[in-house]
Amino acid sequence: MKRTNHIAIRITIPLLLLVSACSGQKENLYRGWIGGVYLEADPSWLKSVSQNYFEKGQGTVPALPKEVRGRQESAILVSRVFDNTPAAASGLHEGDLVLEIDHVKVEDLAAFRKAVDLLEPGASVPVDIFRNGSFRTETMIIGRETYQMLHSFSLGLGLGTEFNPIPHPDFSLLDLIYYKTHADRLELNSPEFQFFQTARQQGDTPTEPNAAQEAGREGWDFKLVLFGLGSKHDILAQEMIQP
Repeated sequence: MKRTNHIAIRITIPLLLLVSACSGQKENLYRGWIGGVYLEADPSWLKSVSQNYFEKGQGTVPALPKEVRGRQESAILVSRVFDNTPAAASGLHEGDLVLEIDHVKVEDLAAFRKAVDLLEPGASVPVDIFRNGSFRTETMIIGRETYQMLHSFSLGLGLGTEFNPIPHPDFSLLDLIYYKTHADRLELNSPEFQFFQTARQQGDTPTEPNAAQEAGREGWDFKLVLFGLGSKHDILAQEMIQP
């Protein structure tokens, strides 16, 4: 077996860190939910280059069948379908291309997620897809996702370095100014989250668990030297609704 050399060094020096979140009883919010993991098929040239080279190819599939290309510029690829979700119940398959949902054309992930969010839980809606060379329409009963908004403020200064030449060259020296948006959505029915939940219930939670595994990474972070702001979605429940 060939051995691959790997060197990774990370040093972080926090000088001061104060984090505060909105106190009191938080309001439960609701939105449409269908479950699953989705990718953007055939994104714009600029987005494709950005995600494939700077974000290690996450989130795009640079291909679109000619039949679909004659209808719209892009579509949404069904990457994963989990049990006990509206997507699975409606008959969506991994590899399907979603073209429209409730008569709303979807050509990028942002538009697709917005369209799903605005759907009424319990509503029965048509989903136009492309599968194995043909167009078809499936009917989906929209589920309900319950979440809360978590806002944070931080005051502090951190200096760090990271050197990881193999297999992905990463390097950072100062982490002083940035704005990051996180589009990843927590899927409570995914095997990854189920494994994390089981480990936590058994008191065998992995060392330094990533908070994103519990609250999801959907949201944004902003930092300007000493000051930081952030907003995240804390997913509480994802429920199927019987017609």
